[in-house]
Amino acid sequence: MPTMSLPTLRLPKPVLRKQHYPENPSEPIEGLSHPSEIEARHRAGRLAESVSGVVSRASPDDSPVMGNFDDIGLLNGTEARDYAAATGAAKSEDDADQSGLKFRQRVEADADRLDPEEIRSGAATPVAYDLEFVPPAPTNYHGDWSEIVTDKLKRERNEREQRPRKEHKRKPSKTAQQKVEQLQIKKHIAEIISRHKYMVKLCRALMEFGAPTHRLEAYMAMSARVLAIEGQFLYLPGCMIISFDDTHTHTTEVKIVRVPQGVDLGKLRDVHEIYKLVVHDLIGVDEAMSRLDAVVTRKHKFNKWIRVVTYGLAAVCVAPFAFQGRWIDMPIAFVMGCIVGLMQLIMAPSSELYANVFETSAALLMSFLGRMFGSIQYKGENLFCFSALAQASIALILPGYMVLCGSLELQSHNMIAGSVRMVYAMIYTLFLGYGITIGAVLYGLMDKNATSSTSCSNPLNSYWDLLFVPLFTLCLCVINQAKYKQLPVMLTISFAGYVVNSYTNKSLNSSTISNTLGALTIGVLANLYSRLSRPAENFWLRLKLRKVNQDLEKGIAKANEDPETTARRVGYGLAAAAMLPAIFVQVPSGLASGGSLVSGVTSADAITGNKTAAASTTGASDLNTGAFTVLLSVIQVAISISVGLGLAALLVYPFGKRRSGLFSF
Repeated sequence: MPTMSLPTLRLPKPVLRKQHYPENPSEPIEGLSHPSEIEARHRAGRLAESVSGVVSRASPDDSPVMGNFDDIGLLNGTEARDYAAATGAAKSEDDADQSGLKFRQRVEADADRLDPEEIRSGAATPVAYDLEFVPPAPTNYHGDWSEIVTDKLKRERNEREQRPRKEHKRKPSKTAQQKVEQLQIKKHIAEIISRHKYMVKLCRALMEFGAPTHRLEAYMAMSARVLAIEGQFLYLPGCMIISFDDTHTHTTEVKIVRVPQGVDLGKLRDVHEIYKLVVHDLIGVDEAMSRLDAVVTRKHKFNKWIRVVTYGLAAVCVAPFAFQGRWIDMPIAFVMGCIVGLMQLIMAPSSELYANVFETSAALLMSFLGRMFGSIQYKGENLFCFSALAQASIALILPGYMVLCGSLELQSHNMIAGSVRMVYAMIYTLFLGYGITIGAVLYGLMDKNATSSTSCSNPLNSYWDLLFVPLFTLCLCVINQAKYKQLPVMLTISFAGYVVNSYTNKSLNSSTISNTLGALTIGVLANLYSRLSRPAENFWLRLKLRKVNQDLEKGIAKANEDPETTARRVGYGLAAAAMLPAIFVQVPSGLASGGSLVSGVTSADAITGNKTAAASTTGASDLNTGAFTVLLSVIQVAISISVGLGLAALLVYPFGKRRSGLFSF
């Protein structure tokens, strides 16, 4: 059979590897354990079948069969002895060895001439497998060689299954660990940022809705302690400086919260409840922020026009019990009170320029109108009371609350805020005093017979005060946006404080002591309400729940009675909101007892040259005397009230409150 002539192509030499064969065919082959080698053995078997086809067609006179293997390029990295033994081309082992030596020499000489691309498919062409060396069966073995390999694999598999397996926990990769750490850091930072946002929103709400200013720093510090935040707080009137510290990164974040101070008793109660729930770990920061946003964005309970009318009703109610007003003075007082409400609620917010002169203009106008109506005579007597009209109309813009907050801040050793607020209250009071005096002077220039009386004749019976005090308190609740469920407590505390103040003033004839005792009564009742309201409310709920359960057992329960919905509530009484209307009642009473608001009428008479019985002093310096008399009276009343409130807090909370701040004045 002629050999094939192939083009010359340089290829790497095939590597002939030696293997160790077991002498006993039944022994397993050393190193044969992977199932892929079985597949390689099957490929070698199919190759041997293709080679056997070539041998069967070869002529006996041709060169040895091994030469044909070289020509067709089948011996790639395997021993010639293996293929000779597998195909039966060698009659004995010696012949196979001799043929293998000759064949090895020919392979080494002609390997470079092999070109796989020139090989054409045919009967002698092997299947294009990726051949790997697999130890063939020994020459003297005539059984199924795969059985030995399969048995060995089965034994090894059984041994592996019988071995005790070690539990290895999968360790996360470095990338996974970094991702987890990054997520934890982001989550931690997000939690800290949300806590900071809650603190800022809480501070803004407390300042906007009229929380006790001398305890704002304590409220913020206790909230920061519960939320595990390092913070420092500095309160100034209308401004809170918040510093969030981080000792790990040595960084500090400073926030400045500027809010105009106002009073909203209903929203203050809601904010106080949210503050308590967070301090006692009953709700999270995210839920607290959503609730605060809902409270802040909620509309006012009473609109501006209702409050303007309420200003007039408040002037009508305060005139009889505080300034000796009479029935005939009430219509004029209503009109003048509505004018003040219109100026404060409508005109001042709409014009920044007018807001700067609101106090002076309101006092000037009310003094002018009051003296004008008071100078009207009927049958030789004044028809209206000048002092009642002038004082009742401006009772709601008196700086008593402002001076009270300043004195409480100074009393609690908050020198910066207390000093700033006290000085501002003094200047504010001087504006009112100058306005009252100038208004009286202006009308005195127009009417030489203007009245100068600082008291009213034929006042109402003092028993009418028991009616007008609760009505005035109700008007204050409407003006300050109180909730309906807060009204009973506010009316009760205000009425009790006024009764004590009025009785002690008549008995001791001292406005300072009477104001102190009245404030002490108000503080004790409000703090007791704050401390006992939740147990009392839950006590009544338990009684109601017991009755509902009894009705259910008897089968007479109503359809709307459900014991599951009647559960214990987490309610906290707010002492600050409960006592604030009562304090507003104390301030006009204290000022009226001193008679300081209309004391500038004597100065007005001296300036205009009107000689009246009340004008006992002369000179231009009396203009200053009237203003400073109002200032001195307001400061005395505020200090008396602050001392009484401080003693009340000490009596009810002798050891203070450890976990949350005392929400009381």
